[in-house]
Amino acid sequence: MLYLLWIISSLAHASNREPCETWLKSSGSARGVVVVTHGLNLKPSRMDELARVLAGDGFEVYRPAFTGQCGDNKQFLSVKAGDWRSDARRIHAAASARAKELGKPLLLVAYSFS
Repeated sequence: MLYLLWIISSLAHASNREPCETWLKSSGSARGVVVVTHGLNLKPSRMDELARVLAGDGFEVYRPAFTGQCGDNKQFLSVKAGDWRSDARRIHAAASARAKELGKPLLLVAYSFS
């Protein structure tokens, strides 16, 4: 089951040295799998604080990155909508597989300026 939650708060900026895409394990038995994704004008690491809170609350968290969102401006300027569609399919497949493996729900937390 997929739930959509919109987060309308500012989050602390994480270091650029952190990996661009990460999985966080829950602090205990997983309650579900959450995909935490960023808006167009944010780096994925901006969602790390929220991801850590969710992992601490018992969720496995996948904080993915979309093509061009990891600091490579040349790649960002050349990205096509199809790239992001492919990314979305890849992200959904990975998170769905993990949720199915755990027998737990899949949730989406997304941030956007719109």
